[in-house]
Amino acid sequence: MKYGLLFFFSFLSLWLMAQQDSLGREIEPGMETSFENYEVLIIAVLGLLLLIGLRFWFRRTRKHKVD
Repeated sequence: MKYGLLFFFSFLSLWLMAQQDSLGREIEPGMETSFENYEVLIIAVLGLLLLIGLRFWFRRTRKHKVD
């Protein structure tokens, strides 16, 4: 459950960050935002790597149940 919530909020925050315009950059005619396609791709890849890293970190630090 907590992994689902972590994934949802991480994805939501990354998506909202990708919708923002870069500071101080003019939006060219015909573009919806000032981000280029490769910039959004870099943000998405970094977010995915962060999620994978957090998943393994939570797995490693989780206490094992004692029966």
